[in-house]
Amino acid sequence: MDKYREAFGTDVPMFAISAVTREGTEALVKAIAEDIHEQRRQLIKESEPDVRFDEDEEVFPPEGGEPEEGEQK
Repeated sequence: MDKYREAFGTDVPMFAISAVTREGTEALVKAIAEDIHEQRRQLIKESEPDVRFDEDEEVFPPEGGEPEEGEQK
């Protein structure tokens, strides 16, 4: 692992795993899941809000249907 640390630096997470005994695989899987979760959080944070779920915004105003609350027919 020291050779890989020299090549990639200390800021890159590395995991020693065994395919035979599965040693180290749980930590690797957890780290991958956490990374995916963090990437999704960042995408959601950076994306535009979806006005379809904005309670204050009327996306599709009624056309000739029932009057809105407080309106006269």
